[in-house]
Amino acid sequence: MRKAWFIGVLSAAGIAGACGGSNDDAGSGRPDAGGEGSVITDDLPPVVLSRTPEDGAGQVSVRAPIEVTFSKRVELGATSATLSAGEVAVPVKMELSADGKKLTIAPQSPIVAPTKVTLSLQDIKSTAGVPMENTSWSWSAPRWLGVSNALESTQVVDGLRLAAGPGDRVSVAHVRASKWVVSTIAENGATWTDLGSPSDDPVGALALGKNGVLLGSFEAADNHIVTVKEWGEAGWKNVGDPVGRQGHLFGFLPPPTVITDNAGRPFITYFEGPPEGGGKLLAKALKSGTWPLLGNGPVESGDYGYMLGVALDKAGVLYVASRITGNEQAYVRFLAGDSWKVAGSSLTGDSKGFDSLRIAFDEAGTLFALGRFRIDDRNTRTRVLRYDGNSWSKVGEDLAAGDARSMGYDCLVSMRQHLFALIESKYGLLAFDVTKDASRPIELPLGIAGRSYGACTVDPNGAPVIAAGDGAHVSVQRLNR
Repeated sequence: MRKAWFIGVLSAAGIAGACGGSNDDAGSGRPDAGGEGSVITDDLPPVVLSRTPEDGAGQVSVRAPIEVTFSKRVELGATSATLSAGEVAVPVKMELSADGKKLTIAPQSPIVAPTKVTLSLQDIKSTAGVPMENTSWSWSAPRWLGVSNALESTQVVDGLRLAAGPGDRVSVAHVRASKWVVSTIAENGATWTDLGSPSDDPVGALALGKNGVLLGSFEAADNHIVTVKEWGEAGWKNVGDPVGRQGHLFGFLPPPTVITDNAGRPFITYFEGPPEGGGKLLAKALKSGTWPLLGNGPVESGDYGYMLGVALDKAGVLYVASRITGNEQAYVRFLAGDSWKVAGSSLTGDSKGFDSLRIAFDEAGTLFALGRFRIDDRNTRTRVLRYDGNSWSKVGEDLAAGDARSMGYDCLVSMRQHLFALIESKYGLLAFDVTKDASRPIELPLGIAGRSYGACTVDPNGAPVIAAGDGAHVSVQRLNR
């Protein structure tokens, strides 16, 4: 007597396998014990062979790929994959590979960290109609993602410099054993590589130039000559001629900054002058290997400068924020033709002065300032101001209180529609999401204690990256968004 097993629909591939042809599901069927003339059918269900992210994974980016590999070709239903972030359902798009064994799931709305993400699979069957057992697993998407291991650093008072590029590429300048060092982690890398620092010169700022090349502004330790250098296979080399000579009155002047426009062209601002004071705030841009002055004169002149914030608008116009000693009023100036014009009036208002000032544009082109205002001789308040094209106004409540003697390692960057602020307070480093319409900015707990100084930047995806140090180590984290 001849017997045949029929479960679901007998696939053409199953018949081919029984006849000796190729079958990508070979070995998954069940041979009939009846011997000659029996039919081999595919009656075992598909199973999950691998999954990304894995069950229980932590430190997962909200932009991480979601992929599932099956043991055999599968067929999907309309809702075979469902995704949730906490209690929120996330719509998805499913894409099955040509061989029917790999499923890629793309969220169609943002996953907002911190959250627990759960993927559930159901209504999946083999091409023979054998259903797969329903399954689900979860992973964690924290608010902050750690970038590799902590860096050893002995930095105490001079702050950090930071630049972030595509993927996971991050570069940070810090001090180790009394020498400035630039450390970088390559795209998709896992460990830090030291790039050194030319002649142990102090690093003023880091930026990414054309094609993502790492740039730095440097101030020579012996004669305070300012240069811009780029990192390449042969190490650090000069970009154009030396820029000028940085004033250095008692070490109080801010370091030279370097930023780049969308084409990678570098701009530099610094205080030029003799050690005894009387300097000028200058802005220059690279042109044919030289650094000609922007505008028909200095941005500002005075006894010596203090504070420095720079930003470029969508048209590539440079904006500079500063205060000159002897004048407690702080201004933002921009280049209009060949002249430097004041944006609105003084930002100081009725406060006693400023200790720090940073500026940034949001995605819509609105200019914001992050200022540390002196309330009295001992206390400060950090707040955000918005420029409407004519005047400055306060945004929401004050971010934090601080000690007026603090160095104020604050920074402000655009994460497209929102702004990100990192400030030093008497409670340590604090991070905030600042929106235009928020009555109170949203604090983003860092999860790192005892960090006394920091720096921030933004990567090409609009995610803030911070570096935080405590005098022994530097931790680098990326906002998970």
